[in-house]
Amino acid sequence: QQAEHVVEGVRKTLGDALLPADRVITASIGPVTASIGAASFRDLPESMEAMVHRADATMARAKAAGKNQLLLDAVTTS
Repeated sequence: QQAEHVVEGVRKTLGDALLPADRVITASIGPVTASIGAASFRDLPESMEAMVHRADATMARAKAAGKNQLLLDAVTTS
């Protein structure tokens, strides 16, 4: 639950940002969105590589679900 709160804050902060199109022109490119997948360690002895793989797969599912998504690995939500 804490991870979801933190990641949702990051996603919202990015969504509120307007980035300059370049350093000379002050026109903006519009809002920034993020599709984020998060995972936490399962019971040991899960490796860092296994956790990163699960986070990567969760991020891929978030991207497939559309722009500006937050998905948590099932273990994170239990």
